[in-house]
Amino acid sequence: MKAVRYYNLDISEIFLFDNYIIDQIKEGVHVEPYFNDLMQNIIHKYYYNKPFVYITNRVFSDSINPSDYTEIKGINNLIAFAVVTTDKIVNKNTKEKHFFNKAYKIFNTIDEAMFWSDDIFLIKQAEINRC
Repeated sequence: MKAVRYYNLDISEIFLFDNYIIDQIKEGVHVEPYFNDLMQNIIHKYYYNKPFVYITNRVFSDSINPSDYTEIKGINNLIAFAVVTTDKIVNKNTKEKHFFNKAYKIFNTIDEAMFWSDDIFLIKQAEINRC
């Protein structure tokens, strides 16, 4: 599947698809609060009132202030969160799961995360259509 939109930012590469975002933070970056504002703007522009899944592809080491994760709860149309990592320490210590009360899963490959995201999206669409 081809990305609908691509952003190559100073701290991250962002790939936007119809139903999900893939975010790949660059090597050694410390994610600052302004990045959350930027992501909120991108989400609002491309997924306004449309459910979507956020996939973080942990290819490189990065850091983020855990309190920044509290903003995740405020994104109402975010239906699921996926972490892609092959690092077993990162796998055990992912912080997002403590701040997120929706579907959440860790994967070894980006393809697995994308397939899961498609499934989650279809389930959500079926729920919406039943209402």
